Amino acid sequence: MKVRKNFLPRSFSDWISFMFIALVIPLFYWFEMFVVVVEFYPDWSFWYCSHFAFGTFIMVNTVGNLLATMFVDTSIFGAHLETLKNHAYAFCNSCQLPIPPRCWHCDICNRCILKRDHHCTFAGYCIGQLNHRYFMMFLTSLFVACCYALYLNAFYILPRVDLNIFTLFQIVTPILLVLLDGLNALKYILMMLLVLNVVGLGITGTLSYFHWKLVFKGAVSFEHNRDIRRYNFGWRNNLVCVFGTRWYLTWISPFVESTVVFNGADWDLHRVLTKTKVI
Repeated sequence: MKVRKNFLPRSFSDWISFMFIALVIPLFYWFEMFVVVVEFYPDWSFWYCSHFAFGTFIMVNTVGNLLATMFVDTSIFGAHLETLKNHAYAFCNSCQLPIPPRCWHCDICNRCILKRDHHCTFAGYCIGQLNHRYFMMFLTSLFVACCYALYLNAFYILPRVDLNIFTLFQIVTPILLVLLDGLNALKYILMMLLVLNVVGLGITGTLSYFHWKLVFKGAVSFEHNRDIRRYNFGWRNNLVCVFGTRWYLTWISPFVESTVVFNGADWDLHRVLTKTKVI
């Protein structure tokens, strides 16, 4: 596994997105575990420990997979790629290198990415062959975290606020909160957390659906937009392409070892089967 030397975001928008997610994840974890859960269950009771264990598991997986997405270098630089016959290698004028199929240049990362899907603004890096697994688990963990937080917040926040059109209007126009004094500070904060939770659930749910659909189709965003289907090897092989040979265990932790079969250049399934005998 190659590790990026400079893993920090490169653009201003990437920095804003990364800082936002870096603040929101620990904020919600602290609120749900140390404010909400303790309100309903005695310390160290069975349900308290169960919620704490599940919440911590989701938080560690979310943060761990985000960091792995940022750290793993999936660019063509330093990759040991064979020049295979009958492969239509293109040439990147920016990198001054021949590039294999499914490899595209990113102007923000300033390098060609193996099996490039898209540039993730939260990670500040492109999603490609070697970090696709971690991005999918980060996105899925974040969606599960939003669902779990909304479940807890429905019991904690809703009884404490008056949910109506007026209060929602105050949330998006805070000046009315000062002028009309219709919502105290605590209720305003709770409403903000609830709205952020619902918006996060909608965004992560939509993105999870879209990207999981691409995984099962064996496509990346570029290919999906152009209806390219030549890399669809069947749902199980498509999962192995992204998550590796132990794809069924990768949800447990980003540290679970799972060999990625394809090297990002050779997409001949028969040749890979002959070499590895693992799919």
